[in-house]
Amino acid sequence: MRDFLAEIKANNIKITVDDDQLVLKVQQNFNNPNIIAKIKDNKQELIDFISSMMSEGGRRILVPLHKAVESKGNLFFIHDGTGEVQGYEELIKELSEYNCYALRCRVSETSGPKHLDIKNMASEYMQKIIKIQPEDSYTILGWSTGGIIAYEIGRQLELANKKVEKVIMFDSFYDEEQLENNSKYVKQFEVSSEIALAKKFLDRFDYTRNFSTVSEVWDYCKNLSIRESQLEEVKSLIPLYLTDLLKGKKKYSYDIIRTVNNIRSLDYAVDTFQFTGSIRAPIIYFKAGNSLTKFNTTSDFHINTIIIENSDHMSIMTAPYIHQVVDELFKTLLKPVKA
Repeated sequence: MRDFLAEIKANNIKITVDDDQLVLKVQQNFNNPNIIAKIKDNKQELIDFISSMMSEGGRRILVPLHKAVESKGNLFFIHDGTGEVQGYEELIKELSEYNCYALRCRVSETSGPKHLDIKNMASEYMQKIIKIQPEDSYTILGWSTGGIIAYEIGRQLELANKKVEKVIMFDSFYDEEQLENNSKYVKQFEVSSEIALAKKFLDRFDYTRNFSTVSEVWDYCKNLSIRESQLEEVKSLIPLYLTDLLKGKKKYSYDIIRTVNNIRSLDYAVDTFQFTGSIRAPIIYFKAGNSLTKFNTTSDFHINTIIIENSDHMSIMTAPYIHQVVDELFKTLLKPVKA
């Protein structure tokens, strides 16, 4: 759907929704009947998608990414370590027979890092999932950090007496032993330390300015740029296997800082999370063969691991490896997996 909206924009068409009606504004000399026909064919899907994007101040947590003509069911995708869901685009293109919904993180609305909690996020996301699908069994999918949140959503759904069909993780990281050893070193986001980082990394920082909150520090920095000599050190603030999530960002722009802070927030959530209880639903874990990630926990549940050889944390979600993922995924969606 995002690709289609980009195509509409490229044709200088402005599209909005008013009282559940699609409103188009085109230039006087516009002459492309094919794109208009395509818009008509996808009218309801466009209305649903744009309405979701316009609600909640322009950012809705749960967004529809694909609506099937004859659906085999709903799939719920949880955001990655940046808080966004664009990483699923290639995968969702292959899942045309399913309604695909994605959950984005609220942290992406802000500039600075937050002390996020996976159980709290999972609780909020679960309520939004239930609103879309009150009953029937649920399939929850998550790449990277999203896989950990997907597990917790599944656990909370089962506690609410809901049936979870499967939890599917894509190269998610969780090393219980390492996190236990590191837990006492998990740093809080404090005003003084965030000011020190901003001063270190950004040009033209006002050293005389006072700040009372972490958000104030980073909101002030929106129009500043990263010092060229500090770019690699900015990247060092996040786990090595997540640095590729910064690809495509303008090299020294504030967008990199915002994304890094989103990752820091979600990394904090993983560092302070502990698996509790058990889950009855089977867990399918797609492991990238060349990835630096680990998934180790002593919790009492079964994980069916599928290794995608030669892929890494990023490439597992793109061609050519995504085709192997899809082949295996259809096997798990179309038939039960032993728990």
